[in-house]
Amino acid sequence: MEKYNGEYFQQHEGTAMGNSLSPFIVNLFMSKFETEVKDKFEFFPRVWFRYVDDIFAVFDTKAISLDNFVAKLNNRFHTIKFTYEVEHNEQLPFLDFDVYRKETATLRYIPNDSHHPFQHKMASFNFLIHRLLNFPLSKERFEHEKQLIKNIAKSNGYSVHLIDKNVTNSRQLDAFESLEIIKCNNIMNKDNGPIPTSPLFALINKDSYGSVNRGNKFGINSASV
Repeated sequence: MEKYNGEYFQQHEGTAMGNSLSPFIVNLFMSKFETEVKDKFEFFPRVWFRYVDDIFAVFDTKAISLDNFVAKLNNRFHTIKFTYEVEHNEQLPFLDFDVYRKETATLRYIPNDSHHPFQHKMASFNFLIHRLLNFPLSKERFEHEKQLIKNIAKSNGYSVHLIDKNVTNSRQLDAFESLEIIKCNNIMNKDNGPIPTSPLFALINKDSYGSVNRGNKFGINSASV
């Protein structure tokens, strides 16, 4: 039951919004729906992948028209209606990513000659670089976006080398954080030889060597990769 504008409304179909069981129940229903459709339809796409309510399918239009197939799907249940988008310029919204900018985007950020703290001036570029490295972009789109970030930096008075440096540092940091620490049950047993406990990149500065070497007294050695 819901109350809106002084009136009460009751939901007759579907699952309750906000209920933790709703996604699970809906997924069960859609799995059963797909199984029945695949068994009863004369034609079903050879590739059909669904994630929640988005579906990627490879469709043979020679077997049946896409409009007719979608119409048959929509006739199964009056509350379940499918829509579709076809490939355009070898792109699909389901899989292909591209960074979209509104026409009103000015690409203006805190200029380099501003008296803002350096961390504040770099915050916007750190965000752009984080998005660049974490979006599943193709190689061409990655380079295009990277060049655009450089152009933005240049137009705001920054060196383009600063972007290259930040991209490299961000990649090294991500790689370092993804390393797994090797756990050993008997790290004090010297008879087994050196025991690698933590793989390290060659990023340790000279001031850290003393700490690493002191671990050798306890049979703890570092392993490089």
